[in-house]
Amino acid sequence: MSPALRHNLFALAAGLAVALGVWLALPNSAPPSQALALCEAKGLLVIAEPGPGFYGVERKSGRRWSWSGGEGALTLRRLDQPAALRPVHLRFNLHCLKPREITVSYGKFVLWKGRLQKAFVPVDIPVFTMTGPLAEISLKSDLPGELIAGGGDLRPLAFAVYDLEIIPAD
Repeated sequence: MSPALRHNLFALAAGLAVALGVWLALPNSAPPSQALALCEAKGLLVIAEPGPGFYGVERKSGRRWSWSGGEGALTLRRLDQPAALRPVHLRFNLHCLKPREITVSYGKFVLWKGRLQKAFVPVDIPVFTMTGPLAEISLKSDLPGELIAGGGDLRPLAFAVYDLEIIPAD
């Protein structure tokens, strides 16, 4: 390999390394592809993912949602080094295809309960404190999910969590 070609290849590799470094250093406020939400504010780093009972994250036009067949868990992971307990504010919309009642709970504590009539119903949990690096919030329907006739979707659908937001509560 000629010295000129070797020099050009090294320059190209160095340029790519600098571009990758700049790209990685840029702020990224969007959640990872399989997450519903990400909070990067005031020294708090929390990610929300669909847990057991959810079918995964779907995305379109800047919106994120996940369907459940009737009972599922939202998994909140604290990725920073918690020096103290930090409450968060959770907001999301629930949507269903047929009317049903949904209960949102953490352990034995009911955080929200309401009736859905197909349209998006806002859920607001003003204070939720993670006492450890992981928390699972349970969502349960009073009715099981159903297949959509002629819809081509093979999943039984009960409700979906849309547009989840995690905001520092203090």
